Amino acid sequence: MSAFKRVLVANRGEIALRIIRACHEEGLEAVAVYSEADRLSAHVRAADAAVPLGAAPASESYLNIPKLIAAARTTQCQALHPGYGPARPSRSAAWWKPVPRRHGSATRSC
Repeated sequence: MSAFKRVLVANRGEIALRIIRACHEEGLEAVAVYSEADRLSAHVRAADAAVPLGAAPASESYLNIPKLIAAARTTQCQALHPGYGPARPSRSAAWWKPVPRRHGSATRSC
């Protein structure tokens, strides 16, 4: 059994759609994020919930790490899937570290 039930999918388009389908196959809820330009996209409709990130430029939406983390917290996601591309984790990405929980345990973005 998984340690989490809800995953924020921090990507868009076909990649996000595949991740959302995989989450559903594993019995997980998927939360999509979207820019104004993508509000009617397939990944938004396929998700269990969706959070708007703002304007269409990626720097103001999909690549804005504070907005992604805020969306995950707002929707009570226990995990964040970065997908593929510029938002994927790198060794230097400070946000890609375990996030302490209240009772001393930690979770990790997947």
